[in-house]
Amino acid sequence: MFSPLRNRFGIPGVISVIALVFAMFGGAYAATNNGGKATTSAKAKKGPRGPKGATGPAGPAGPIGPKGDTGARGDTGASGAPGVSATTTSFSGSKESCTAGGVEVKSASAPALVCNGKNGKNGAPWTPDNTLPSEATETGTWSFGALSESAQPSPGPGGGVISAISFPVALENPLGEGHVHFINTAGKELELFENPSFEYEIKAIDQPNPKPCPGTASTPEAEPGELCVYETSLIGSPRLASQLIGDPGKGLPNGASEWGAGRSGAILNAIPLTAPSGFAFGFGAWAVTAP
Repeated sequence: MFSPLRNRFGIPGVISVIALVFAMFGGAYAATNNGGKATTSAKAKKGPRGPKGATGPAGPAGPIGPKGDTGARGDTGASGAPGVSATTTSFSGSKESCTAGGVEVKSASAPALVCNGKNGKNGAPWTPDNTLPSEATETGTWSFGALSESAQPSPGPGGGVISAISFPVALENPLGEGHVHFINTAGKELELFENPSFEYEIKAIDQPNPKPCPGTASTPEAEPGELCVYETSLIGSPRLASQLIGDPGKGLPNGASEWGAGRSGAILNAIPLTAPSGFAFGFGAWAVTAP
């Protein structure tokens, strides 16, 4: 076995190889007996603890957790004490704050008095003295027809179709002839007059300034002391003339005169100017303002 080694390295070389092999086996044996762990002759010294770092930003909110189970139902509470019904007793004469009698109400709380109202004077409906207050306005509508040709009156002031204008609240005094006005759809005032041939005609005139009737059929208005009747539609064949009168026989109650308006209203007279040859009708609105 050693002949080839001796021939190659000589005896000193062979000895060196054998020594190396023993050294390797010795190191392996020592490592095995120490459990394969290397040992150190000195342990490193622990350094001082560093400062605490800054707190980082808050993280995002986590997802909402599942809904919890419904809790158990609580016990039923004890029943309350029965209530006390209120009682009432009427009384007459003066008692504490009630000078005209009333009803005393007693209950579990402090008693209370319900007083009768004092006997007052009879009140007037709507307004003092049952008349329209000064510069107050009331409004309404008027209409007539439709009338067939055979039902229409003969032409001229002797005939006409009457339409009543009634004031819900009476005026304190009647209105004279110059304070009643019929206004057509163009905003002009219509006047009935007799021409030289003794025929009746109608003409439209401009209202004086300031206008006594500044409104329209859709928004009727009247200045104080004026009655304004507005035309929405007035149809006749060939045409109708309209005038405002009180009572032709001067027998209308509440002081109405032949021309003008009474305390409780007026009369609108639609007069055919020529012989009728068709149907006729008319309607509109009115306003009156107390002086």
